[in-house]
Amino acid sequence: MFNRIQNSILFSYIVVLISCFIVASLFIHKTYFSYALNDLKDDAGLFIDESTKEAVINKDIDFLGKIIRKQGEDYSIGIFDSQGALLAGSEDMNLKSQGFEQPEFKIAHSKGYGYAIRPGKDKVKTIYVAIPIIENGSWIGFVRISTPIFYIEKTIYQLRNYVIFIFIFSIPISFLISVFLARSISHPLIEMTKIAKKISSGDLNSHVSIKRRKDEIGILVNTFNEMVDKLRAIHDERKTLFDNISHELMTPITTIRGSVETIYEGRVKDKRVIKECFELIKKESDYLEGLIEELQFISQVDGLSVKYDFKPLKIAEVILDVEDTISIKAREKNINIHNDFIEECPYVKGDYRTLRKVFINLLDNAVKYSSEGREIFVSMRRMDRFLKVIIEDQGIGIDPRHKEKIFERFYRIENDVVSSKGIGLGLSIVKEILNAHGTCIEIDSQPDKGSKFTIAFPIV
Repeated sequence: MFNRIQNSILFSYIVVLISCFIVASLFIHKTYFSYALNDLKDDAGLFIDESTKEAVINKDIDFLGKIIRKQGEDYSIGIFDSQGALLAGSEDMNLKSQGFEQPEFKIAHSKGYGYAIRPGKDKVKTIYVAIPIIENGSWIGFVRISTPIFYIEKTIYQLRNYVIFIFIFSIPISFLISVFLARSISHPLIEMTKIAKKISSGDLNSHVSIKRRKDEIGILVNTFNEMVDKLRAIHDERKTLFDNISHELMTPITTIRGSVETIYEGRVKDKRVIKECFELIKKESDYLEGLIEELQFISQVDGLSVKYDFKPLKIAEVILDVEDTISIKAREKNINIHNDFIEECPYVKGDYRTLRKVFINLLDNAVKYSSEGREIFVSMRRMDRFLKVIIEDQGIGIDPRHKEKIFERFYRIENDVVSSKGIGLGLSIVKEILNAHGTCIEIDSQPDKGSKFTIAFPIV
């Protein structure tokens, strides 16, 4: 993988360098040639002033010759009249040449200036630039300047050599950069590949370790590590689930089997005992049914298939329904439930079926973890746009170290005072349902002083 990434990056760098070299070469040629052409045009324009125009009109060849002889030796100058006759020129020019047959003159007539490249004196490749001499809007002649193009090509050739040198010098630098980039990219990818193989073999305790980086590779690695953590959490959760289910199923199944065998074998003739056996079977069957319902609901939550039927409803009606359901269990422990409801209970938007699960769980826990003869208080308070429902008991309370974890799945508090059954899904289901209703639950509890759960529902 490393070699493929390095070769790809190196190849990309070389392609970019070659492309830049070609573009730079063309740019240098075009730019410098344009610069040289404009320079020649400017030099030719220096010969055009009022005295030159007067000399061209009067065909004062001596005066024009003096002007031309003052120019340097880098180029040749020719001054022509409007008919194309050469009035004055450098010594290397053919003084008998005349007419506007050369391309530079033809272009200058239409464009305002013209240039052409062709063999000049001694067959040397030369550039010719012609610009018009204008007086009162009329063309009275031309100035033509020429120089061997060798000087221009020499400069372009030198600049191109600089580009080639930079290009050659850039190749090893590009190679080093590509190696560095390839390693910075491929190292975490190789590590992730190794970790992925370990995950496929069941090892979920490894992470990809790289230095802090905030680029896309860093984001990818962090996301990969988060995925590993979630997989490990799911694996641990599933193991906990299986352990809890196997433990929780064993006791009721054993109880049911023992009761059924007792009745089936006819070892008990007392109808009262037989009735107790049936009641025990029903009690354990109800427990198993509740356990299965909890597991099904969690499965629906994970599969995003829980269907909520949100409608305006009165929370008081839901709570009274739940209290009626658990009243038998409360009376068995001589526990009284006191209600302090608002006279005109406002409506909240909720799903009756799932909210019933919430209050069954909370009130059932309140009864379960309260001693005989204790009190449970259910009250409502209106706070701005919210309806607060408070469930407060006088039970054994919750140790502070457990408060943040009791809403996690499969989290159970081992307690020697109260023997509780279940696999630790009740309060996690409460949290899931309340989250779906756009609210949350708060807990205030101290050991041996009871617990208070508060839920704030938005009023519709």
